[in-house]
Order: sequence, then C-alpha cells, then structure tokens
Amino acid sequence: MATDIRRTEDLLVDIWSEVLGVEVTRSDNFFDLGGDSILAIQVVAKAAAAGLAVGPTQLISHQTVAELALVTSEVDGGARVPLPEGSLPLTAIQRELLRRQPHPEHYNQSVLLACEQPDVEALRAAFHAVVAHHDAFALRFGVTDGEPAWQWYERDTEPPPFDVVTTRVGEDPATLLQRCTARSQATLDPGAGPVVRATLLDLGPAGHRLFLVAHHLVVDSVSWRILIDDLTTAYRQLRAGRPVALPPPGTPFGTWARLMAEHAGDPDCGGELDLWRDRAARSSALPWADHSRDRWPAQRIDEATTWSAELDEDTTSLLLARVRRLPDVPVEAVLLGAVATAAGRCADAGSVTIDVERHGREPLFPEVDVSRTVGWFTQVHPVVVPVSGGTGRAAEAAARELRSTPCGGVRFGLLAARDEVLAGAPLPGVLFNYLGRATGGQAGPLTEVAEPVGPDREPANLLTHPVEFIAAIDGGRLHITVTCAGMAPERSRAEPLGRACVAALAELVEPATGVRS
Repeated sequence: MATDIRRTEDLLVDIWSEVLGVEVTRSDNFFDLGGDSILAIQVVAKAAAAGLAVGPTQLISHQTVAELALVTSEVDGGARVPLPEGSLPLTAIQRELLRRQPHPEHYNQSVLLACEQPDVEALRAAFHAVVAHHDAFALRFGVTDGEPAWQWYERDTEPPPFDVVTTRVGEDPATLLQRCTARSQATLDPGAGPVVRATLLDLGPAGHRLFLVAHHLVVDSVSWRILIDDLTTAYRQLRAGRPVALPPPGTPFGTWARLMAEHAGDPDCGGELDLWRDRAARSSALPWADHSRDRWPAQRIDEATTWSAELDEDTTSLLLARVRRLPDVPVEAVLLGAVATAAGRCADAGSVTIDVERHGREPLFPEVDVSRTVGWFTQVHPVVVPVSGGTGRAAEAAARELRSTPCGGVRFGLLAARDEVLAGAPLPGVLFNYLGRATGGQAGPLTEVAEPVGPDREPANLLTHPVEFIAAIDGGRLHITVTCAGMAPERSRAEPLGRACVAALAELVEPATGVRS
C-alpha cells in the first residue's frame, strides 16, 4: 500500500510540475504555486492519461500531493461511453452564436505550432487519429425556420483536410502564412462539415508551421490543451513505429448538452432564479451600454478598436505574490476587480456589472467526466462589483461574487433563455475572460508560437458586448487586451479603459510599474 501511495505521489508531482511549470514537492499547495480552476482541469486530464482518477472537487479539497494521493484511485478501464443517438439540444452559448452571428460558419479558434523537420505522413496520420478519437469533430448543426435548433453526430465522416503547402522561391513566408491560414479559416462548415482542418506549411528558412483550426461550436480553450497533448503523443508514437494509443476521451459533449437541457427543469436550477434576478436588480447600465441583453444593437468586429498591454515578468511576479497573500482571492478575482475598478472610474460609477466568461466544466452530474472532453463548454454569467474602495476591496468583492455563484454559473444561460426578467435586464457593459496561465509545459516536437495568421472570425460578425477584456499569463507576463465596439464614442474607450485597468493593478504592486502597451 505504501509503495502504491508513493508511486501515485511521484506521478502527481510530475503532473503538477508539468502543468504549473515549477518544481513541486509533496507538501506544496496547488493554489499557492499558482494553480487555478483551468490548470486544475489540465491536472485532472493528465492524471487520467497516466491512469489516475482525480476529480476537480478532490483537487479543491485536497490541495497538496500528499493529501491528493490518498484519495486518488486508478482509472476505470471500462468501455468507451457510447455517443447519444438522434437530435441533441444546443447549449445556451451555441444557440446564441448561431442565432446572433450573420456569418456563423466563420467563427473559429485556431493554434499555430512550430515543428522541426516534420515527418509529413506521420503528422497527417496523427492528426486524423486524434480527430477520430474525439467525437466533437463529428458534430453537425441544423436550423429550423431560420432558427438554430439542434446538433447531431454524423456517422462515418471523411477524414478532415490536411493540406501541405511549400513556399515558392522569392515568396515572403509571412505573406504565405497569412494567405493560407485565412483560406483555411474560411472553409469550415458546421452544417455539412468539416469542422476542423490542418495545414502544414514549409516556410523555407523560417521553418515549418502546423496550423490547426476548428469551429468554435466544437472546441474551447481547454479543448486545445487536450488536442495538442494528444497530437504530440500520437505523433511520437507513429514516428517510433508504434500504433496510436491515446487516453480515453471524456463523456461525449452531446451527452453533456442533453443533460444540461434536461437540467433546466431541475428544482436546483429553478432555485437559482432569485439569485440571478437579485443581481439583475442591483445592476446599473454603464454609459456605453444602455440596452437589454436581447436588444443590444449589432456591432461588427471589423469596426472595433483594440488596445493591448503586458506587464513585465517582475511586475507580474510581484502581482502573483500579492495575490497569494490575499485570503480566498484568486488571480481571476483580482483581475476582475481591476477591470471593474477601471470601468467604474471611467464611467464614474460606484458599482459595475460585468459578464464573466468561464470554462463551464463543472461537476454537475454523477458519472460524468468532461476533463478530457473536447467541446464548447464555456458559460457566461453576470457579477456585480462595488468599486468605490479601490482595487483591493473590489478584488475581495469580486471573489465573494464568484464564490456565491452556484456551480460556476453554468445554469445562468439556461435560465436567461426562458426568463423575461433576466432577458430584459441591462446588458453588462463589459465582458471579462481570464484564460489562465500558459506555463509552456515540456519541450516537444510541436511547440505553440504566436505569429500573425488569418482571422478566426469573419470581420462582419458581431461583438457580444460593448467592451471586452481578455487577460492571460503567458511566459511569466500578464497580457491584457481591451476591445471596444465601433460606435462613437465607444471606439475611443479602449486605451483609457486599458490604462485604467493597468493603473488599478499597479495599486497592488507599487512601486513596480513595468508595463508595455
């Protein structure tokens, strides 16, 4: 028994170290090391791949390796969960995309990977094996009388495209990359397929790039971590002459969607209605958002203004150290508090209502494990943050709002779709999305790179909110992007809002001010 526990501890130490990007001991606290809910999902997924059954709630209640190893069991090697039959309901966020966007066929997510001296046929076979392994890529979407209605699994689909492109003599590699990725972005079809494709580009002296694009209806940011890990594993196995053997996928996304639709009538779901109505009653419209959720005017992506900034590594490190000293206030809440403070100061408001975008992979249903499921689980829900007391107090208030939100807010979309009070409430003037920490992981044959590619979304598609804040920690630096709708004077708000957010964060880490915009 002691030997089994020690082996489990060793595996967990390796997994935590890979996900967090730091050295780990059996007594270190996951969240003190910089862990968050998104990284917790990655730990659960990697543990499953290593044969260990760990639940997200277990990681929350057992925050050291020594504690977690005692409640960790082996993965049940039973049969793969069968796909649900027939027409399946759409989730709230899927329905909203298909209903609101004028070009729903071009609303994607993508990643660009560098690969040295690739084995083209092994990479092609690995890509096709991974796509076949994850059922989300067999999903197709239909409409009835012009309204989004259902999704279903298309059986016996053809392997998706895997294009190979080589730079011609005298051709600019950056131009080729932009042109080819833009073409790939514009050729997905959620109705008939494909919903995913790959392009391998030989850019000459600039090296090789593998571009992967999938429709947003079938992936989210957590999905990409799963897919890149599986693609790397499959590629290594094939190059070594071994068959592809991947960890079991999670519960099919279609099963989750059906359970969520059935859950709309559950008493627990209905019991949350008063909480959401209370938040709606406490909400006040910002000057740039005086419309209800169901009546916000269309604002095109290509008419928006974007402003970006990054905090240097020292300032980011100081900020994270400050967060660790705040009891029960995670990084997400600190950033949310800073965003609320910025919006409040720019709008001269005492409180700010913000829609928070979260991963949505909450443990709602027994015997359902979506830690390794590819799909669009994202949920959006409002919080109300008072901002008159400075960033620190706003962060504490944001943390209380997040803690008091049942099940990570996954039920809000279900209720808002059928409650007139919520549908008629003011649209929060700001959307906030914290993408978590990218730790880089271990070196491998496929490495993510940030280079200009074709647009993920058709430029004529629409923003969902007047102002969008996206934050992420990558390479030890905090990155903040602010996008403002194209309505005058909204276009001019991006930089003042962004600088106000950075200033709010600086209040927590003075005298460090290492910011580049």
